[in-house]
Amino acid sequence: MGGLWSTFDGNHRSLAGLHAWAPSYRTEAWQAVADVLGAEDPGLAPAASERFAAAQNRGHPPIDGMHHALDVARARGPVGLLTNGSSDLQRLKLDQTGLAGAFDTVVVSGEAGVG
Repeated sequence: MGGLWSTFDGNHRSLAGLHAWAPSYRTEAWQAVADVLGAEDPGLAPAASERFAAAQNRGHPPIDGMHHALDVARARGPVGLLTNGSSDLQRLKLDQTGLAGAFDTVVVSGEAGVG
């Protein structure tokens, strides 16, 4: 789903081609949805793409109790996060949830160049 709104900034150089691929993928994906729904408005797919990305960028609240759970885990020892996705999306989510500084180590697959 990240391909529908990621800028793919901050990823490993092996994933550099995603910058060029993503805009056309987003439009094609939303156009496929419009086609299934029988919508013939040529502006629908680009508008849906922009609105979806804007909605995703507005925020990702943490699950209730997450901060407490991390406090409990950190009291027992170092805590790390391994997440699969594009660097820009995963780092944004960490910032928006207030969890960016909560881990001793964060490994983002996009930054490592693997999925």
